[in-house]
Amino acid sequence: RVVEPALGSSPSRIITIYERGFPLGFRGAESIPGTSAGVNYVYNHHRIVLKYHTEPDAFEGARIVGFEVEPFSVQHEPAGAGGGLSTCSGARPVTHSAPPQPVSGPQTVYWTYDVRWEYSEVKWASRWDVYLYATDEQIHWFSIVNSLMIVLFLTGLLAMIMLRTLHRDLRRYNDAEAKEEAAEEGGWKLVHGDVFRPPQRPALLSVYVGTGVQVLGMSVVTMCFAVAGFLSPANRGALMTALLLLFTAMGVLAGFVSARLYKALS
Repeated sequence: RVVEPALGSSPSRIITIYERGFPLGFRGAESIPGTSAGVNYVYNHHRIVLKYHTEPDAFEGARIVGFEVEPFSVQHEPAGAGGGLSTCSGARPVTHSAPPQPVSGPQTVYWTYDVRWEYSEVKWASRWDVYLYATDEQIHWFSIVNSLMIVLFLTGLLAMIMLRTLHRDLRRYNDAEAKEEAAEEGGWKLVHGDVFRPPQRPALLSVYVGTGVQVLGMSVVTMCFAVAGFLSPANRGALMTALLLLFTAMGVLAGFVSARLYKALS
């Protein structure tokens, strides 16, 4: 659990950091009470906590908005002839203070679980926010390398096709025997006639280009702020407010680009 500092009008709060999954066990150490150094212990009890939320004014009943799984290592003891376990019952729930279950050679290990229901203040629309506080220190190198290889392959393929087309046209135009046929230009050489041709609606094109520059500038600045840590998806209002303010501020850049382009086309 970590403490989130106060931001503006919102007070500080305690945030629980979650892990994706849990280990099968742990190795004992002198710093862990009730364990022996170098001995392996197994998590043989799991507590499933189901979180629900109710809003009588919005809907009937309750909605499940999350769940947690907490592992325990417990050296269970049979209750006797009646069956069951004396270390896992309604009268004696499992706690972390119970002796852990060591793993050393052939032995009998009892696997148990219990389910608890807890009320949560998290609303249905915010149930996925818990993944924003999940720790994931693993770097997905395979996905990164795979994406880079695909981009390089497609770039090389496109460059090779363009080079082959240009070389074929250049050989045809430089062929001495085909000078008469080359009198009429064709292929990529005709592009120069369209590049410098003014558009039919320069004002509309200038507006579109300016709007694109406005959206691009807003996106780039927002991503830079997010990378620097000033914006977080957890603060829904702050992110939307920043987008609107940046979109309005980038209107100056959009107007400048539109005016320059319209002047150049006119």
